[in-house]
Parts: sequence; C-alpha cells; structure tokens
Amino acid sequence: MSKTKKFKTESKQLLHLMTHSIYTQKEIFLRDNLYQMQVMQLISVTLCL
Repeated sequence: MSKTKKFKTESKQLLHLMTHSIYTQKEIFLRDNLYQMQVMQLISVTLCL
C-alpha cells in the first residue's frame, strides 16, 4: 500500500512541475484544458451516435 501512495505523490509532484514549466500563465493553462474538454465531449457525443 505504501508503494501506491508514494507513486501517487510522485505523480502529483511531476504533474505540478510539468504544468508550471509549460504554462507560465494560468489563462493559457485554462484555455488549453477547456479546449481539451470540448474535444473529448465532441468525441464522446460522436461515438454515442
């Protein structure tokens, strides 16, 4: 169980580092995430039809 927690912590830290190194402005980060969500929603709607 401790390995799982350690991995989750390391993953969270890595994600934090990646987002802060790539996205220096929060607006850009939010815009990109919103765009990705829109694309995923379109894909899911398309696949359901």
